[in-house]
Amino acid sequence: LIFYVAGLTDGRQNMQQVFIAEQPHGIEQESELWSVLTAKAGHIAQHEDTGYHYMVLNDGRRYEGRPGRRDYSEVHFSTYGRLLDETQREIPLFTRALPSLQLWASDTLKHRAELQWRMAVPLSIPILGLLALGLGQSPPRSGRYARFLPGIVLYIAYYNCLSVSRRWVESGALNPQLGLWWVNGMALLCALGLFGYHLRVHRIILSRWQRYAHT
Repeated sequence: LIFYVAGLTDGRQNMQQVFIAEQPHGIEQESELWSVLTAKAGHIAQHEDTGYHYMVLNDGRRYEGRPGRRDYSEVHFSTYGRLLDETQREIPLFTRALPSLQLWASDTLKHRAELQWRMAVPLSIPILGLLALGLGQSPPRSGRYARFLPGIVLYIAYYNCLSVSRRWVESGALNPQLGLWWVNGMALLCALGLFGYHLRVHRIILSRWQRYAHT
């Protein structure tokens, strides 16, 4: 299922330019149809009698068919309602759109992972800056871009660790208290280590330790 919304209005309650593409589970069977749905606007509504939540779309089109074939159907609608999965009381499509204060007050793993992600990304900026300073000092007689490849590798590893940790928190495989903080902590230690190495901090500490040992 691919779900895309171009914009949210009225306190993130109304959707604009909605796109939904759905692939059936049994794609190996030719009888299964794929569907693509577009709408100019939409919102989430709750049924008064059942209490179920529906995604209501307005002024759109729905296409159904099989990839590679031309015998697809096209339906234009003014109002289209789709029942959301009631096994999940939260609406997973809008986790990224929830306010941070609401995520802070929630104990749901998915909400805690989203909140930590929002905090980890800004924290990564100064940490990446320290890493850049540490990698910017090239050894003598080395090329100008000697540290370029290690910098790319560190950045990719840093971002991937954040993404994997986020998924682990969402699935419950990682303790939320540890969460994404260990990634920023390890990256900060690495940055400080590189920065201190170029400042020859280790030599200063070693020389002072040797003086202390002789005395």
